[in-house]
Amino acid sequence: MEQQRIENQVMLLKKAYTTLQKACQQEQLSDLESDGLIQRFEYTIELTWKTGKKYLEYKWFQTSDFPKDIFKILFQTKIISDLEIFFKFLEMRNTLSHMYSEYIASQDIEIIRNNYHVIREMIINLQKNI
Repeated sequence: MEQQRIENQVMLLKKAYTTLQKACQQEQLSDLESDGLIQRFEYTIELTWKTGKKYLEYKWFQTSDFPKDIFKILFQTKIISDLEIFFKFLEMRNTLSHMYSEYIASQDIEIIRNNYHVIREMIINLQKNI
């Protein structure tokens, strides 16, 4: 039963990633589409660390309630390969959620577009290791 739960959680993350991917692949974004990309990013990152936490619990690792700690353990276990970009994603999620600036948002969109593929790598590694 536990394996089925983690598989379902990874599938939810995969669906969220797909929505983010579609937004990132758009050539030109209107203001509304930019807002949508940011929102998709925010919920995908939230789901990313929560899926990582559930995976670590499934594998009987000691976990934490703090996203940075979860990403550190995922890095140590080779589920993710770029710890710094996940830390940057967390920082961006917090900034975008609490303070909106068009200038910051446009910079963050470029970072998201250039790096969102690391989430796909995490999904693939999770699926291999369940």
